[in-house]
Amino acid sequence: MADDLIRSELLSADWNGEWMRLQADRRRADDSFEWDKRARHFRPLETAPYARDFMKLLALKPGESVLDMGCGAGSIAIPLAQAGHPVIAADFSPAMLGTLDAGIEYYGLEDRITPLELAWDDDWDWLC
Repeated sequence: MADDLIRSELLSADWNGEWMRLQADRRRADDSFEWDKRARHFRPLETAPYARDFMKLLALKPGESVLDMGCGAGSIAIPLAQAGHPVIAADFSPAMLGTLDAGIEYYGLEDRITPLELAWDDDWDWLC
């Protein structure tokens, strides 16, 4: 029952509005170069409990596709793909995407994860 309530709240949230509020409160804009510096510290294998719990809340149907925006090194994208979901994994940090690419290759998920260098405020029209 609690999982249903949490899932309902997650699905009804205005995530774009929340992101915009957070950006307005920042002292400086989010910077891909800062995330590039952090990329070497990210290891998707170490985030398995978080990914497992997150996937449980998602309650995806078999084969449903996912957009993982701000995917970083793939701590969510990789487990989703391993569970059989096609994933578009987008991030604005080339170094994070490089770490994700290494994970994709390591797990043999080339056919399930499509990495994209893309930021929230980029033009997404070309994706349609």
